[in-house]
Amino acid sequence: MPQFFISVNHSDDFQMPEGVSIEQLHTDVMAFNEKMAAEQRIVFVGALEQPASDARLVDATSGEALVAQETASGAEIQLGGFWILEAADLDEALNLGAQASAACQGAVEVRKMQGEG
Repeated sequence: MPQFFISVNHSDDFQMPEGVSIEQLHTDVMAFNEKMAAEQRIVFVGALEQPASDARLVDATSGEALVAQETASGAEIQLGGFWILEAADLDEALNLGAQASAACQGAVEVRKMQGEG
């Protein structure tokens, strides 16, 4: 079955939406994760340590490994977490993305994994 990368992106200073607590967000995301597990869709789920400003970029393309304290994109909006889920097609993956977005209270990006289905 095709696999899709569903990513959550936000800035280091992400603010919870009005009336939503961090506890509620965690509860909603865990409920989504449990639903995906029950449907046997999960390939991998991960959340990244924050702040993204603690990231290290390693570049060894010159033969010597250079390490910089920055993200690959250099942008304010960074990858915060992700799911790799199985879905029959893009339409089904977009539906899962909508559920993920509602659970995590933020926009998500949905992309098909290369070489999958």
